[in-house]
Amino acid sequence: METDIEIEYFSTELMFGIGIAILVGIIFYIFSKKNLSSFESIDIDNCEKEYLFKWFRQPKIFNQLKEKDEYIAIVIKENHPLAKNIKVSSNKSTLIQCVFDEKRNEIIDAQILKCKSISEEIEDMFGNTDMLILN
Repeated sequence: METDIEIEYFSTELMFGIGIAILVGIIFYIFSKKNLSSFESIDIDNCEKEYLFKWFRQPKIFNQLKEKDEYIAIVIKENHPLAKNIKVSSNKSTLIQCVFDEKRNEIIDAQILKCKSISEEIEDMFGNTDMLILN
């Protein structure tokens, strides 16, 4: 009879410990994901192709893309699922330039462009999609 009580007590403690470990893991996962609103945001009048690529040529960004094969350069529109954490201004279009990790499926670095207008050339590059892959 005493062993039954010990086993019940042990399994309750074990389940409680497993529950705590899972909860800590979930909290860590949530806070380790970068929120897009934490990245730099720039207001520009007219987004031209040259301006779109300029950010990727900066040494810091260029080196990130060069160092790891799983990092790719992408540009996404505000309605892409990766941009769900961005507050969109009703009178501006939003483009997000990203260093994206294909293995972990997350944005490593980004710059948010809030544009009064987007050039026709960029619109043609996007076509019917919400994402450009620049690599």
